[in-house]
Amino acid sequence: MADMLHCTVVTPEGEVLDDAFAYVDLPLSDGRMGFAPKRAPIVAELGAGKMRAKSASGEQVLAIAGGFVQMDGQSMTVLTEYAASKADLSRQDADQALADAQALPTDSQEQKAERQRKIDRARACVSLFA
Repeated sequence: MADMLHCTVVTPEGEVLDDAFAYVDLPLSDGRMGFAPKRAPIVAELGAGKMRAKSASGEQVLAIAGGFVQMDGQSMTVLTEYAASKADLSRQDADQALADAQALPTDSQEQKAERQRKIDRARACVSLFA
């Protein structure tokens, strides 16, 4: 376990992932960041996109959107507003969610922010199928 990073992904609905990985790549609010075991501690704001977690047995990919990541030595906690795997979604549903989000009104600042949040989340889901 010394060369592995324990990663837990939690949404408001519950725990989505709890496993050990050699490397985890996350979308942050200002770009992407890779995490490996023994990385310096950090807390960062998440963006929306693909989370890739690699181990000797393969790769797990999730669409995530919003939240925070905390890294401390051999342990990483991802607290996100949304997380889904390709198995949880269909391409048609992801495309429809994006179209619906793009059609939302933008009359106020609150509506613009909500529209953008939903577009980012939908694009993260669509990216699983690219």
